Amino acid sequence: MFHLRSRFFSALLAVALAALFAVPALAQDVRIGIGFVLPPYVIRENNQGLEVEIIQQALAVSGRSPVFVYLPNLRLPMELSRGTLDAVAANLSYDLGRETGLPVFHSAETLAYHNYAITLAEKGLVVNRLGDLLGRRVLAFQNAHKYLGPEFRQVTAELACYRELADQSLHVGMLYADRADILISDKRIFYYWRKKLAESPQAKGLGLDRPLTFHDVFPPSPRAVFFMNRELRDDFDRGLNEIRKRGEIKALCLKYLGEVP
Repeated sequence: MFHLRSRFFSALLAVALAALFAVPALAQDVRIGIGFVLPPYVIRENNQGLEVEIIQQALAVSGRSPVFVYLPNLRLPMELSRGTLDAVAANLSYDLGRETGLPVFHSAETLAYHNYAITLAEKGLVVNRLGDLLGRRVLAFQNAHKYLGPEFRQVTAELACYRELADQSLHVGMLYADRADILISDKRIFYYWRKKLAESPQAKGLGLDRPLTFHDVFPPSPRAVFFMNRELRDDFDRGLNEIRKRGEIKALCLKYLGEVP
């Protein structure tokens, strides 16, 4: 009987210890809300993308792993306030504290989205301000008139030829095929789709090696990760600084863009 009790309590102790040590392991997973799909920043398949991998590698420095939850942008603050997320990736200018009514702690800048007015250099177009878009054929991403501010919205309302297309994979070919004079796009998104187009049969005859001009008429949009826990934010920032010093962010740009713009 004594031996049976001894074995029972030994087994119970083993289970208790296993549960005890399992808690820290589970705590290493960080649930991060992020927007649906925006190559090369967010590629949902296999948790890939420039922004996704920067977050992964920064957390890995402190032994943590992100569990990405892909959501529409409007749902990110809602899920954060419900406690279903530990953090969200968003524009640094976004006031998540006001949006959720909770204390949040934003990281250092992870990267920045930056839209440009892109033209073929051979056209010699001058675009120093948004008013210079007038009289041109302008192509932009879906809802650009909502995201790029009131002045852009006013200018585009006066354009005779202005289009917004959701499928940004088509934008590069349309610019090189002279179906638009000016393309409004984030530079990295443009490079990503140009690289994809160059690898396809559709690139023939487009002259993708022709030089471009990137007219800097929009401010950059710095990105960050907003955490509910200050200590987790601090660990993330230390990891972010470490991978930047080691050149890992540049390596990711090479991976997704084939160059470091």
